[in-house]
Amino acid sequence: MNLFLYSLTVLIWGTTWIALKWQLGVVAIPVSIVYRFGLAALVLFVLLLLSRKLQVMNRRGHLICLAQGVCLFCVNFMCFLTASQWIPSGLVAVVFSTATLWNALNARVFFGQRVARNVLMGGALGLLGL
Repeated sequence: MNLFLYSLTVLIWGTTWIALKWQLGVVAIPVSIVYRFGLAALVLFVLLLLSRKLQVMNRRGHLICLAQGVCLFCVNFMCFLTASQWIPSGLVAVVFSTATLWNALNARVFFGQRVARNVLMGGALGLLGL
């Protein structure tokens, strides 16, 4: 089962950048991002509602989610989709795969968190796998 789930993840994430490359030019990049993540948010909201796992958040929680969404999905994808217009999708995937290492480094710099060895090893292994 683990091998199946791993293979499924590799297949889905590995081909995402090709689909994003094909999508460029059909609609404007910001509109494309709104479509993609708006649909994902709607599906996730419905699933959480149906599974009764939807949790009420306070104002601070909403602000944290907003900041995370802007940084991880809005600005991030604007930059990568814009870059995808001029560079191969494989190179975009390689650069995007370094996100784990950048997140670990930022956690160290901004929050003083020690970077776990398994995070570094996993990030390095992920880069080697590309």
